[in-house]
Formats: sequence, C-alpha cells, structure tokens
Amino acid sequence: MKCPNCGGNINETDFVFECENVKYDKEKKENVGSCDFTIFRKVAGKKLSSKTFQKLLNGEIIFVEGLKKKNGEEFDAKIKLDVEEHKIVFVFDEEDDTEEF
Repeated sequence: MKCPNCGGNINETDFVFECENVKYDKEKKENVGSCDFTIFRKVAGKKLSSKTFQKLLNGEIIFVEGLKKKNGEEFDAKIKLDVEEHKIVFVFDEEDDTEEF
C-alpha cells in the first residue's frame, strides 16, 4: 500500500495504518518526519482489515456491519477515507454526505 500524501509505503500495526515517513519523537512528543499520514485501525469499535483499508485507499465506500456507538448499541454504516483530513468518515446517503466521528 502506498501513502496518498507522499507515495511512501504504508506500515500497519495493531493500532494504525501509517506512512513509513512518519517519525515520532518521544521526547518532543511530536511527528518530526516528512509525512503525517496516520489512520487508526479501529472505527467505532471495529478493527479494519488490511484488505478493507486498501479498498478505502482506492477511494471505495465500504459497508461495515457491527459498529458500536459509545453507549454500546450496534449499528451498520458505510465508511470512506477522507485523504485530506486523514480520517475515516461515515457516509449516510447517495449524495455522499459524511459525518466525522
């Protein structure tokens, strides 16, 4: 997978999908790398697979079942990757309206 910002490789951990050019300085508590593309793997309690994230990187809108609200209630929703804002957003209708979470 390639970073949509700089073309670097996307590395994945248990917690994030992150560009190889993100370099976190623990002492300064900030990114000192040349890129800042980081996406958390968990979306509303559901961990994204590599395959799903690749589809999101390709601009696809994905239907996900079993997401959880803060109160624990489950719901299903469409999601997409907002590349400019570096986050996953919900897609609610045909007009491509989205909401942050």
